[in-house]
Amino acid sequence: MADNFLPMETLGEVLSLDETSEWRVEYIGNLVSLEYGSALAAKTRTGRGFPVYGSNGVVGYHEAALITRPGVIVGRKGSVGAVQWSDEDYWPIDTTYWVNPKVDLDLRWIFECLKLIGLESLDSSTGVPGLNRNDVYKISVHVPPLKEQRQIGKVFDEVDKVIRSTEDIIVKYRGIFAGLASDLLDGRFKLLGDTGDYQECRIGDLGSVVGGGTPSRDREEYWNGSVPWLTPGELTGINDKFVSRSKECISELGLTASNARLVPAGSLLVTSRASIGFCALAGIDLATNQGFQNLIPNVDSVDSSFLYYLGKTLRREMIRRASGTTFLEMPKREFERIKVQMPPLKEQRRIARVLDDFDETIQASRRQLEKLRWLRSGLAADLFSGKVRTVKV
Repeated sequence: MADNFLPMETLGEVLSLDETSEWRVEYIGNLVSLEYGSALAAKTRTGRGFPVYGSNGVVGYHEAALITRPGVIVGRKGSVGAVQWSDEDYWPIDTTYWVNPKVDLDLRWIFECLKLIGLESLDSSTGVPGLNRNDVYKISVHVPPLKEQRQIGKVFDEVDKVIRSTEDIIVKYRGIFAGLASDLLDGRFKLLGDTGDYQECRIGDLGSVVGGGTPSRDREEYWNGSVPWLTPGELTGINDKFVSRSKECISELGLTASNARLVPAGSLLVTSRASIGFCALAGIDLATNQGFQNLIPNVDSVDSSFLYYLGKTLRREMIRRASGTTFLEMPKREFERIKVQMPPLKEQRRIARVLDDFDETIQASRRQLEKLRWLRSGLAADLFSGKVRTVKV
């Protein structure tokens, strides 16, 4: 490819750089070339040494590196346009491009620039996804002086350190929480001392297990009512303890026609079809489709919050008991037969408070992580437009 990929005479008329002294507008094709990675079959990789990159990240390790410097990898096939950074020498395989600078350029800056562009939208294939590098070359970007590029890269290095630290804290907290919950829920550690023995019982002994149903879509009067109606997909995608909204509502007539039960607030909702064993507490009275087994607890002997944490331990056993050919399903009778250890009500409540406090610590860290990622996104937009400068103008 020629060093001058495209003429730039008319671009200044379209993109104003009044706010960005010494910046220029360039096509990406004038800055870098995207070189094909090289095939390296899994069976030939040594499993140690340098990272081997596929289109969606590290896929293994090999004793030799194809590129002997840190750099940028772009997904060519599969995860089209995914942009990755390697801190060390690496081997990009043939489903990727690797970024080769054509001018004096800070690689960390071009990495962030390519991520911000969103190359995923350039998928040029109607079958297997694919990225045509010529489409990337035609994209124009604001290019700051090299000194400012390096400063921008340093800013993102520092922000990413904080993000990784927060991610590590969450992983650590989750591990501690899992161990603590296990000890408390099976009675190995009692918060209130000798408050009575744990009793082995079945899920069906803790309350009433009810399923759900789906009203006919052909009957308009069954829909757009006042009864929140939940599907398993709405549960598997959340980390919250309570579910207090749904994407759809059904009418009282639809509730009756579908043979679903209105599940009161405080009940345990457990997915029982396909994606099995995800759970939450009903934060409001609601109904579900048939992909649930819902436990309405005996309020005089079962604490709802304790039941939530107990429910989170059931997934492995539910999957083991599930059956089906098209998709796995947990029948009501099998769900009711699952055995659990139940402490006295006073101990249940104390355990729930301890786990609630710890869970809130994890949720606060998650919120902090989301905020950091949001701030990073906004910072990227400001830094790459020149709205925020990292050097004095």
